[in-house]
Amino acid sequence: MVVAELFTLDEGAKARADKVLTYAYNNPYKDGDPNPSNNPNFIAEFGSYRAIFTLTKNDGMLYKHLCVSVKNSDMLPPPPVVFIIADLFGFTGFDDKVFDPPRDWVVRPNFEAQCVVVAQKYGSVQ
Repeated sequence: MVVAELFTLDEGAKARADKVLTYAYNNPYKDGDPNPSNNPNFIAEFGSYRAIFTLTKNDGMLYKHLCVSVKNSDMLPPPPVVFIIADLFGFTGFDDKVFDPPRDWVVRPNFEAQCVVVAQKYGSVQ
């Protein structure tokens, strides 16, 4: 039997996300850069969940890119947790009464990395 823990954001959650956001916006990720999962500046932890956030340059566009995993587990995080964490990192359009991702979010499980990936177009590279 699997029992999901109750997910709540503590008082420091927004500050941890904001610290990563500030770093990510000042240091956009692009192909060829070192893996962001090896850079603690791109990582925030929320209880038993780990989030890696980058602002990623690809094909002349910028994307918000988030990977959410369960620490010390081979399980994927539940969708509502992923959506709440994405909202915390500034992904737009989320409605917590619906718990479905907005149409402009790309949400995919990555079984190899044991995470759920979320991406949303942010703008064009200047």
